[in-house]
Formats: sequence, structure tokens, C-alpha cells
Amino acid sequence: MSTNKTNKTMNKIFISMVILALISGCMINSKNSGKKNMVVMFYNTENLFDTINDLSNAGDDEFLPNTEKQWNTQKYLKKLNDIARVITSVQPNNYPQFIGMAELENSNVLSDLISLTDLKNAGYEIIHRQSNDYRGIDVGLLYKKDNFKHISTQYYTIKFSEDTTYTTREILYCKGIFNKKDTLHIFVNHWPSRSSGQDETEKKRVKVAQVLRSKVDSVFMQNAKANIIIMGDLNDEPDNLSIQNTLLASDTIKMPNELLNLMYKLDKLGKGTYNFKGNWNMLDHLIISKNLTNPSNKLHVNELGGQIVMKDFMIYTDAKTNQISPNKTYGGKKYYGGISDHFPVYAIFNY
Repeated sequence: MSTNKTNKTMNKIFISMVILALISGCMINSKNSGKKNMVVMFYNTENLFDTINDLSNAGDDEFLPNTEKQWNTQKYLKKLNDIARVITSVQPNNYPQFIGMAELENSNVLSDLISLTDLKNAGYEIIHRQSNDYRGIDVGLLYKKDNFKHISTQYYTIKFSEDTTYTTREILYCKGIFNKKDTLHIFVNHWPSRSSGQDETEKKRVKVAQVLRSKVDSVFMQNAKANIIIMGDLNDEPDNLSIQNTLLASDTIKMPNELLNLMYKLDKLGKGTYNFKGNWNMLDHLIISKNLTNPSNKLHVNELGGQIVMKDFMIYTDAKTNQISPNKTYGGKKYYGGISDHFPVYAIFNY
């Protein structure tokens, strides 16, 4: 065969391969175009207080313009816009469907967040109420109303028999229908802190875990295949007593009523959401029921599982040790101008 004929033959083969590749690509894109996903996110915002003195909330006394912290409108608006920047950075063209939040002073801060920042056109609705927390901070939930029909909300107050004077955040429970077909049960949490020592405060977190577990069991009693999403700053790590043994949330599901902790795998790799004296702690969690792990279901978590949002603008790097940590807003009374002392967590669900 001549060289010219050989070249022509090779050209034809090449062109045929390109055409086949284009057709195949179009078919793949056509299949993928039918797939959608939603983002579920949780963020401890580190004392998101407004600048208005609330006489009924003594916890806001240090977050006012005339205090040592000198908390003012400029700092407040910066924090709001920074939080919105974090939220929109997860998927810039697909803002989270649900955002659980902790350390909120009131509903006003959530209203300002979704009206004064880049979230203003996202169509978020607010679920929140004041709790009796001794620091005056609560949990809340934002959801995009275009794809979620809110059915009901309940709040579970925690009482400690061994310390009746201690008050903490309520558990927020939201029930609704996502995408007109999938009933979701969402629990937002912020469990008692470790500030007095991990061992000394463990009983309190176990107590909250017992309350939450009882509510989860109630949902399972109604539907053994319920879609449950638990999120929050639990102030414990995945293998601690409160989460693994009491809530029955681990890295695997062996029994139908057990839960999957989506942050467990990253915790095993030494990752975390909170840095305490150079050590990473996985304190912020996303936990789901078995039904949401099944890829044959229309709505299910994707293969990436739980993720941590760690963008450059959220990170502080120690000049001496080169260690990184979340860039916080305050360290005691000193203003650092960061966003939060926690990194948020998120997961993507296909539907």
C-alpha cells in the first residue's frame, strides 16, 4: 500500500475515533445531566452576636460596642459576609440545601445573614428559637424553600438531674419533604462543651446523646427506613462514649437502627474541625441513617462521604510552628478578625 493511501486510511480511522468519542461523550453527559445533588452543611459560627443589647440575654454583654471586645457594626458585618463566603464556596453554583448552625445569639443574626450578604437571593428560610442556654447561644437551621416542604419543628430541652442549674442548647428537630418525595428528619445539635475538662463533662454529653437517641428511635418506630440526618458540634470525637456507644453512630452500620458517622474516616486520618493546642479534634459531625447510605435509593450520600471546608481564607498559619488552625474571630478579648474557631463540615447527597 502506498504512503498516501496509508495516510488516508489512518486519517479515516482517526476521524471515526473522534466521532465515536464525541457520541460517547454526549451519551455520558446526557446520563449525568439527569443527576442532581444537594449539599448538607453544619457550621459552628463562634459567637455570632449582633451589636444590640438584649436585656433578656446576659450572654451578649461582652459583644457590644462599649465592652472590652469593642464588638461593633463593622466587625459584625464582616463576620456575616465571611460566613456567607464560606457557605458559597462549597459549591459556588449550588448553595447548600440545609445549613445547620451553632452559637447563634438570636433569629436576627440569621435574618441578617440571609439578607445582607451574597445569600440574599438564595431563597433561604429560617428555623430557630431562643433556648435557655447559660451563654445565650442557640442552634438554628437554614433551608432552601424551593425544594423542601417544611412540615413541623420541635425543640427538645435537656435537663440534668445531677445539676439542675446547668442549662444548654436544645436539640432542634425538623421534619419535611425534599424534592416532593423524600421525607427527611433533621436534628441540629450543640452539646455541652469540654471547658471544665473532657472527663468531668462527659456525663452531660452522654445525657444529650440519650435524649437524641430516644428521638431517633421514635422516628424509626414510625418508619424503619427513615431518612435521618444528624448534624452538630457534639464536643466529642467519633469514638467517644456519647457518640459511638450511646447514639450508636460509627464508621459502619451492622444493625438496621445504627447510624453512620460520615466524619469518622477523616478522623481516623488525623483530620479535625477544631484545633486544641496543636491537636486536631473532630468535634463537628454529620451522621445519617442506613437508608441514606444505599446507592440504589434515589436520595443517598455520595461516595465522598463527610468533608471539611478548609479554604485558604479560613486558615491561620502560626509563623513560628507553621501549624494551621481555623482563623478565629477572637482569642479571649483580642480581636483576630477571623471567621470561626471551627471548620464547617458538609456532605453531598445525590438524588
